Formats: sequence, C-alpha cells, structure tokens
Amino acid sequence: MRRPRRTVSFRSLLTAALVSVLAGSVVVLTGLSTFFGDRNFTSLTTTIAEQTLGRVESEIRRLLQKAVDQNRQAVQFLADQPLRTAQAPMLTQYLGGALEAQPQLSRLTLTLEPGGEFLQAERLPSGQLQIRQATRAGDGQFDLTVVPWPLPTGTLPPPRRVPASDLHAAFPPDEKVTHREPFWSAAYEWSEPGQPPQWMVRLASPIVDAGGELRAIVSTSLALDELDRFLAELDLDVPGYVAVFERGDGTQVPRLIGHPQPSLTEPIAPSSAGRTALDPAMDAYFRAVSLDPGTSGPDRARSEYARRFRIGGRSYFGSFNDLELHSDPPWVVAMVLPVAEVAGDVMRNLRWALLAAAAFLVLGAALAYWIALRISRPMLQLGADARAMSHLDFSATPRPLSGIREVRQLEQALSDARLSLRSFRKYVPADVVRLLIESGDEARLGGRTARLTLLFSDIADFTRVAESTQPQRLVEQLGEYLAAVSAAIHAHRGVVDKFIGDGVMAFWGAPHPDPHQALGAARAALEIQQRLDQLNARWAGEGRPLFPTRIGLHSGDAVVGNIGSEDRLNYTAIGDAVNLASRLESLNRLYGTRILITEDTRLAMGDALLTRPVARVAVKGRHGGVVVHELMSAADGALEAAQRLAVATEAAFAALDAGQTDDAARRYNEILNQVPKDGVAVAQLKFLVESAALASGHSGWIRHLDVK
Repeated sequence: MRRPRRTVSFRSLLTAALVSVLAGSVVVLTGLSTFFGDRNFTSLTTTIAEQTLGRVESEIRRLLQKAVDQNRQAVQFLADQPLRTAQAPMLTQYLGGALEAQPQLSRLTLTLEPGGEFLQAERLPSGQLQIRQATRAGDGQFDLTVVPWPLPTGTLPPPRRVPASDLHAAFPPDEKVTHREPFWSAAYEWSEPGQPPQWMVRLASPIVDAGGELRAIVSTSLALDELDRFLAELDLDVPGYVAVFERGDGTQVPRLIGHPQPSLTEPIAPSSAGRTALDPAMDAYFRAVSLDPGTSGPDRARSEYARRFRIGGRSYFGSFNDLELHSDPPWVVAMVLPVAEVAGDVMRNLRWALLAAAAFLVLGAALAYWIALRISRPMLQLGADARAMSHLDFSATPRPLSGIREVRQLEQALSDARLSLRSFRKYVPADVVRLLIESGDEARLGGRTARLTLLFSDIADFTRVAESTQPQRLVEQLGEYLAAVSAAIHAHRGVVDKFIGDGVMAFWGAPHPDPHQALGAARAALEIQQRLDQLNARWAGEGRPLFPTRIGLHSGDAVVGNIGSEDRLNYTAIGDAVNLASRLESLNRLYGTRILITEDTRLAMGDALLTRPVARVAVKGRHGGVVVHELMSAADGALEAAQRLAVATEAAFAALDAGQTDDAARRYNEILNQVPKDGVAVAQLKFLVESAALASGHSGWIRHLDVK
C-alpha cells in the first residue's frame, strides 16, 4: 500500500520560496560585497604599505648613503697616503675634520694592517668629538691615546696601555676581515666609561694596493639612535608604524634595530636573537614571517601570512621589503597597520551594510509572508468553499474578487460550479450526492436491502384544483407547497426521493442508517401538516385554492440504491414496503384522516406520539393483514379531547378486531356522539352495516387493500 505523500501549505511554500530567494540574494550580495571589499581593502592597503615602505627605504638609503659616500671619499684620499702610525697627525686631522663635517655620522675608523693598530674619530652621546689612537706595544698590549677634537695645543696626554683583549672587546676586529669589497657589519653595542651604551652599525671599505693586497680598512659608523629618530619623525599618511630589522644568519629571528619607540629596540647583543616583547604585534608578525617559507625567494610576495595576521583578538596588516641593493646592509623594513584603524570607516560601513541587509531581510521576509498571505488567503477560502460544495453546502457569502488574475479566474469558475451544483441539488437527494462525494466513488448501478421508513403524500382533489387555476399561478403555488413539504422532511433527516406530480415520496434509513427513522418520519409528517395548515390559512385569505394533503407512512425492508441504466440513475427505493406506504396515503380518503401509519411504524417509533387504531387491512403476503393507525399529535402535547378520542377508538377497534360487532358498533356510536363526523367512526360503522360479516358474526374484520 502506497503511503500518502506529505503535503505542505501553499502559503508556507510560497513564503519559503520568496524568503529563500530574498535570503539568497542578500547573502550573495553581502558575500560579494564583503569579498570584493576585502580584496579592495587588501589591494589598497598593500599599495599604501608598498608606497610607504618604498618611501622609507629611500629615506634610509639616503641616510646610509652618507656612510657610503664618506667611505668612498676616504678610500680615494687615503689610497695614495702612507698608512702608518708615523703619519698619525695627518690622518687624525683628516678623520676629525671629516666627522665634524658629517653630523649624521657617529664614528670614522682607520684600521691599519697588519697588527690591528687604528686611528678613530668618534662622536660621543653628548655631541663632543674625540680622537682615539691605538698602537701595538708588544706582548699583546696596545698603547691607547684618547684626546678631544679639535686637538688641544701643547703636549698630548700620555697613552694608556691596555691589553689587546680589552681593545678588541670595545672595537670589533675589522682587521681580521679579508673582504675586498665594502660590507656592512651587524649591529653592535659600544660602551664608553661614564656614557650610556650606543648601538651602532658600521660600513667597512678595504684599501688595497696596486697588487690587490689589503693595506687598511676605513669604517664609517652610524648610531642606531639616528635611525630611531628618523622613524619617530616619519610622518605617515595612514595609521601604523615602520620598524627596521636586521636579518640573521638564517637560523635566527631577525633582530629589531630601529623603531619609533627606541625603548622597544632593547636589548640587542651580538649573541642574542633580539626580542621585542614590548611590541607584540611587530614581534608576532616578524617571527611568523621568518618561519614562513614564502617570505624568502621568488615566492615571498605571494605569502599571505606575511600580509594579514591576528594577535590578541585584533587584526593587523603587515608588509615588509628587503634593502636589496648590493651596497645596502642586510636590513628589512617592515610596516604594521592595525586593520581596525586603517579600515575603521570601511568596517563600520560594512557593519551598517550588514545590519541594513539583515533589516532588509526581515522586512523582506515579512513582505514575502504578507504577499503569500494575500495570495493564499483567497485560495484557502476557495478551498473551504470547495469543501462546503462537496457537502452540497452553498451558503458561502460572496466576497470581492482577488486582484490576481489566475485566482480571480478560479473564483469565477468555482462560482459557476456552485450555481450548477445548486441547480443539480434540486434534482437529486442532497444526502445521496453528499454520500457519493464523501465515498470518492463513481455512482454505479446497484442497490441493497435496508430497513426504511417511507412517506407518501398527495393533495386531495388536486385534479379539480388544477383545472380551475391558471397554470402559472398553479406552478407557483405548487412550488411553495412542495418547498414546505421538503423543508419539513429535511428538518427531520429525511430524503426527498422524488416529486410525483403533486405527490412527494421520501424515506428515512438511507443512505445513512438511522435507528430513529420511524420517529423522525412521523414527526416530519406532523410538521408537514402544521406547515400546510399555516399555508392554507394564508391562501384562504388571498382567495387562492387550498391544498389539503394526505400522508401515508410505513416501515419495512426495501431495496434502495441506484436504479435505472448506466447513463441515467435514480437513487430510490422499490419493493412491497414502498407500495404499502403509497396505498396508505390513498386510504386516508376512506377514513377522513390526514396521516395513516402502519403497525410496524407505530411500534418502531415508540410512545412519543399519539396514535389511534383505524382498521385492519389485508396485504398480500401477510397473514392476518396489517393494522393501520392514525397519527394524531405528539403525546406530551396532545389535547385532553384527543387523548379521550384515542382511548375510545382503541377500545372500539379492539372489540371489532375480536369480532364483537355489537360492542364495536356501540362504541363507535359513542365516539360519534362525542365527536360528530369523526371519519374513522363513520367509516367503520358503515363498514359494519354493509359487510356480510355482520350477519355471520365471525371475527377478524379485515378491509381489503389493493397492495401488490
């Protein structure tokens, strides 16, 4: 057995579809905006960083160029000079004058070969210049002479003998270097007694003879304080700062040697890798890129880690460039920009855009729901109307047509169907059609045996009335009459089978079983007479003909179902029970009654209604005939006179049925004395007089009734 497919409401489906499209559009647009915004921001920030780094490189290279130019001049000047200690006065004058003319330089040193003797002009942290001369004294000792610059007049102070180890600790041994090209030294610390330590970097240029032999080394030193001062005074157009690193030997993290805040460059020692704990952003950035293989070689520019990183919950953008010229020191110029400061306005605008997108999504979802509701509400109403129509309920109230063309067409089609079904309902029993629709099956030829209570009604002397009344007026009055009869039947759950001219056939117990069918049919018969009494009273006042009506009721087994042919069916009942009910209706004429019911109906409906026996009639197939009763009124509301009449009639009928004709005649005469012209008493007395049975005196008085 196939499982029923799960269904979803049209409103939910339409809302979900609209919201999905809207949400997808918002997500895609927001994602594209974020993606391209991030790309544009990265591109712009990269451009700014590269331009800034290029500018800083140019400024640093200009500062370094002073040392390069000074060394070049010194090499050219000293290349033809005798470079011996004996020439110290001349060499001292040159070095002191050159340093005095270059305020950005910190030290000029001439290291003589062999032996490590040197002459040096240096600038103290106080700005004062002084001259140092170291001459080998033998046994690993040097004579060190220190005098201020300009040289004082008179006798110079005597030299101070120091061991070579102390001298070399203060002055890195350039004389041991065998380079034949200028080179930059690593950053080193210089400490002078009574002065704060200084961090320096030195450019050393060899002086060689015509044969290529090394004669001396001239060195120009720069204090890194000058680099810090330059970086601190650097006016950047964007937030962030620039620092300068010195590359190690490939195994060390680059050392920080220049920073806008000089305190963050400490400590630096020749044996340490340097540390920048006071600047976590720059430290994290450069330690990370030092471990990233993409930061060296041809792939360095493609290293994403070298561009964006996070630390302490904040996002930064970092970029760096190497000083790659042959004459430059092994330095790296790095720039760090806090993304929040660089892209503060952009991020703020993006947040507002996201909030606007979220608000737009919420409003769009509400609008989608409203649109779906506007579309689905008339469809839900149409569905409710269709369900009501499936039960032949046409009470739906008209409403304005929808503004949607397809829904309007559907409403119009349903309205046309309602009119058609309303007309169709007038031709067939509503309960039958309703049952057929609920079953989901097509009407087919066939029937079943069921216990039914059948009702037949007919207008007395209708032929005479019809001949004396205009046809149109007759049809109108007959329509009003049949409407009253049908309404009473429907009110008590009966099915109007058909109109037979001025007669009506109805039944109870089909298509739905009804355990109270007999009582319902009897109450319907009483209500029919009550409604017709009111109509006849009004018609009498209008001068219109009256429609006195006779009704017959019988309860019994009958075949009920779709009777007819394959293309034309009639849901009806057939059988002896139907014929008996039809004959009872006409029997009212004989007894002057309005409603006759059989004994079967009386027993089935109980004691809720007041009845009296009328006669025993012979029916084919039934031994002893059938007792027929007159239905008088409801038992609890019956008048006292009606109750007395019922009791008296029951006694008279019992005597007649027992064959006590004299007693029966006496009792019927007593009824006539109380109720003159009582139809039942008159008919029974006449029957007693005319019947041959009166003479024979046998019991079982039965009036023959032609029922086939």
